[in-house]
Amino acid sequence: MASSVITPFLILLFIKTVLTIHLSPHDNGLEYYCSLNKFENSHPGLQFTKEIVTTEYANFGSFKALHCCISGYRSIEWYKDDKAYPWPRAVSNFILYPESKNQTIYTHVAGPEDAGKFSCRARNDTNTLIADITLGIVGESSRDISSGYTGKPLLTYKPKSQIISFGSEARFYCEAYLGHVDLPDAKNTVTWLKGNTNESIPNDGRLRQTQVSREDNQIVGSYFHIDFTINSDYGLYRCKISNGADEEIIIPVYIYPQDDFLRNGSWTKALLFAIIILLVIVLVLSSYHRFFLPIFVILRNRFSHLEEKDGKIFDALICYNEKDSSLVFDKLSSVLQNKYGYEIKTLEISNINTEWSIELKSHTSTTRRIIIVMSSNLINNTWTAPNIISSFKKLSSLSTNTIVLCLEDLPNQLLLTKTFNNFILSRTTDDFNFDNINVLRWKHDSNDDIVKLFYWKLRYLMPAKKTTHNNDKNSTEMTTTSVTNVRETIESNNMSQKNINVYV
Repeated sequence: MASSVITPFLILLFIKTVLTIHLSPHDNGLEYYCSLNKFENSHPGLQFTKEIVTTEYANFGSFKALHCCISGYRSIEWYKDDKAYPWPRAVSNFILYPESKNQTIYTHVAGPEDAGKFSCRARNDTNTLIADITLGIVGESSRDISSGYTGKPLLTYKPKSQIISFGSEARFYCEAYLGHVDLPDAKNTVTWLKGNTNESIPNDGRLRQTQVSREDNQIVGSYFHIDFTINSDYGLYRCKISNGADEEIIIPVYIYPQDDFLRNGSWTKALLFAIIILLVIVLVLSSYHRFFLPIFVILRNRFSHLEEKDGKIFDALICYNEKDSSLVFDKLSSVLQNKYGYEIKTLEISNINTEWSIELKSHTSTTRRIIIVMSSNLINNTWTAPNIISSFKKLSSLSTNTIVLCLEDLPNQLLLTKTFNNFILSRTTDDFNFDNINVLRWKHDSNDDIVKLFYWKLRYLMPAKKTTHNNDKNSTEMTTTSVTNVRETIESNNMSQKNINVYV
């Protein structure tokens, strides 16, 4: 039973092999393939001379050739599945076609062992070009050998959309493997269509289609040329590939116009201008604290709307632990009141983990800002990420804008992700919804420049305040000092979650 099935298969394969073995490669057009339909605009050196078909198909037992059309090379090497040529029959039946100067390999009888990835590697003295070609074998049964492939066209080269300047040349190529259909009127065809019409683009000299085929018309393709692109040429084109029966595929491509400034080379000026703008933006952002923050605070205090008619008495309520009282009264409160004219009220709180938040809420109706001087003294002497996060969660319930002044560096576990004008807490949070909280690192024992910068940031977060003549003079002097002397030596941890802004 098995021999009756195998025998017809072997007979058909033998007949086909005998017929094809006597066919010279010349009969399949191998010697002309790389010399026809080459790119018109070439340059000296190593280059492809026409489109490289990267996907190939062959009918089982049929003739098959693979091409790698290149100029300017000193050597071409072929590989199959990373194995260098020549190959044993167990790897591939393909051999070199010498007349093509190693640009073509072929076999009279393609078999399953030929399926795989082929690579051609062309070299000259300085460069290397590599093209990969994947070969698939179709019809691996006795029935398929006699009838050939009759399915949907298998695309071997897909055209790509292009950007073409007015007056320039355009070239597209479309190709597919179709096999043979045993019908009297069936014919493999490739047609180029404009837009959504079903009419083939006519050859009028400026526009032309060039039909090509190989391997006994089992593979068909078409070049579409535009010698001189005009405005009506831009838009959609479709490549229609049909076996003449009931199978076809359509591949859309577009021709896009190239802007005048790109065509004239002005894109280099545009790129240079964009780089300059980017550098200016980076400079402005990096110089924000040094130059623009003091100027902004002075202008805001002089010209912006004041919060004096909101019915509140104090500009800020400073909350602190008893152990930090000397620091609060000697440096913070006295400076804000005597130097900058803010109305300040102070409140001693023992521990942030107690119900102090209820007491703070009673002050929100009389104060515009709440300043929390936070240190380990305020959170049970445990300056850890969980305790700090818990503290911020409590502060988020306050309706008044809250400023947290950290006297100690934040723990390393609080990793920060910096965005454009915000700092987002990215670890050790449980999606807490913090609002109206701003965090400043207060290095009260640092040099004068850092201390002055700290007060500029603090005043930025405080309500706008009209200054007296003396204060204006002090502010101007501080601005000048900040612009000329503030150095980039600030090292601190910064943080915010949603509306938590961290300033360092």
